[in-house]
Amino acid sequence: MALLALLFSILIAAIGAIGLVSPATLLHFVRRFQSSAGLYAAAGFRVRSGLALLFTTDRSRAPERVGKQWKTRIILIIEFSCNNLKS
Repeated sequence: MALLALLFSILIAAIGAIGLVSPATLLHFVRRFQSSAGLYAAAGFRVRSGLALLFTTDRSRAPERVGKQWKTRIILIIEFSCNNLKS
């Protein structure tokens, strides 16, 4: 799982580097996700990378702090989702 988290981190860093070097290329890449299927793919990637990072927190330098951050984020995600369902 640590290897998966590392690969996700490298991929995200590479996308950021592309955005710095060639914003037009990044824009072309991002436009692929404007469809419904692309949005689901991006959401799936985000969930998988988040879970990979969550399951590797025990190997971090401060696992208690990271665990508290994840609990807070999960609560905020649930609250945000419930608020969006009401409107």
